Amino acid sequence: ALLICFAGFLRSATVSLVGVTLAIHLAEAAFTTTQIGLLIGVGLAGSSAATLIVSLRGDSWGRRRVLVGLALLSAIGYLALAIVTTAAALVPLAFIGMLNGMGRDRGAASALDQAILPETVPDSRRTWALAWYNVTFDAGHAVGALAATAPTLLMRVTDLNSQAAHQLTFLACAAAMLMHRHVSRADAANRDLNNRRGIAGAAPYRSPQQTCHHSPCASVRPRQHRRRLLELGVDCVLVLPSIREFR
Repeated sequence: ALLICFAGFLRSATVSLVGVTLAIHLAEAAFTTTQIGLLIGVGLAGSSAATLIVSLRGDSWGRRRVLVGLALLSAIGYLALAIVTTAAALVPLAFIGMLNGMGRDRGAASALDQAILPETVPDSRRTWALAWYNVTFDAGHAVGALAATAPTLLMRVTDLNSQAAHQLTFLACAAAMLMHRHVSRADAANRDLNNRRGIAGAAPYRSPQQTCHHSPCASVRPRQHRRRLLELGVDCVLVLPSIREFR
């Protein structure tokens, strides 16, 4: 439950930040009012389409895969916002990346989180878990709105102009979604195992706290952790060259 709440916090913070700064950045990049409205609308349409697809196919595809895929698509959207400067190229990428310009995260990942969350706690604590999820969600929106001052702060402490400061901020949002991907993978693995065993009619899934530390799965965990650390390092290597361009 804590990992789901943390993932929701990261996602809502980035959505809130982008919701505040998106129109400002696009206007400074010489986008017209019509183009800005079209881009925001197409991004929300992409989010709605993703929610519909997840509601129909999310369980059959596997919640872990879907969460990771949604995080990667969101990272692509933020990366495109940082490096693409033409409306013709940015509009389709906004749809694919589910670019959210309204400042509130109500997309497919949020719906999937709330479907998974009751499985992570006993029946008597489901209301508590959902309530705290919404608390962290709203806290993320508040932090993201405050973080929207980041471009202004960057301009004051560095020699960056407004456009470059906004681009660097969107790169940070992309990096946050890559982190969200690893959090989603760590949390959803157990949920998928539970789902598959339930379909097969096998015994109910037991959490790691209930499983003996001497089980065969225990020897696999260190390798999984090393693989996730390696993937996180690869993500950092991919993002750092883009960040250096704005120094």
